[in-house]
Amino acid sequence: MRYEYDDSTGNFTLEKLQASSLPLESPPAKPEDVAAVQQQLVNMQWLDALCGQVDRHAENYLVDTSTGTPTIMGIDNDFSFGKNRKDPTERASNSLGFPPIIDQATFDKMKAMDWDDIAESLGPELSQDEIDAAKDRFDAVQNKLDDLEQAGMVVQSFDKPVNRQSITAILMDRKNPPTFYQRDVDYQQFLRQA
Repeated sequence: MRYEYDDSTGNFTLEKLQASSLPLESPPAKPEDVAAVQQQLVNMQWLDALCGQVDRHAENYLVDTSTGTPTIMGIDNDFSFGKNRKDPTERASNSLGFPPIIDQATFDKMKAMDWDDIAESLGPELSQDEIDAAKDRFDAVQNKLDDLEQAGMVVQSFDKPVNRQSITAILMDRKNPPTFYQRDVDYQQFLRQA
């Protein structure tokens, strides 16, 4: 079952949204499912910050729970790699900037990225302005990763506290920049009341 999407019509529907429940909160969802969703939403937010995606919202990713552990897949990525999106910390459209945490595996992969390899892979599909903006975002991501490492916010496991706070508390903290998780919990609560 894919939440938010009606397979029979190929459309997102309010009824389907209201009738479904993303595994965002425990209870009713199992804690390990919530942790999996949190980790994948955080990873998607990091990827979107790097790629300059400004249109990630609840209808631009799918959550598949048919195989047990929820799996998130981002869709509709046509607003990525724009030339005007240089600073991932600036709010733009549905772009929320950097999440306040990152998992160790994603941190290691992002720190191992080499700009020259990335630039070469972008090829002729992007203009020089778009490549320059991607370089600015890459540098900002690398700097933010260093900040998170210094602050002890590189997460070993999404089901264990970090700095004496639960992952849910960190992601929902209104003092931090907003996260996809926070936004989607708020959206799900809104739909329940609609």
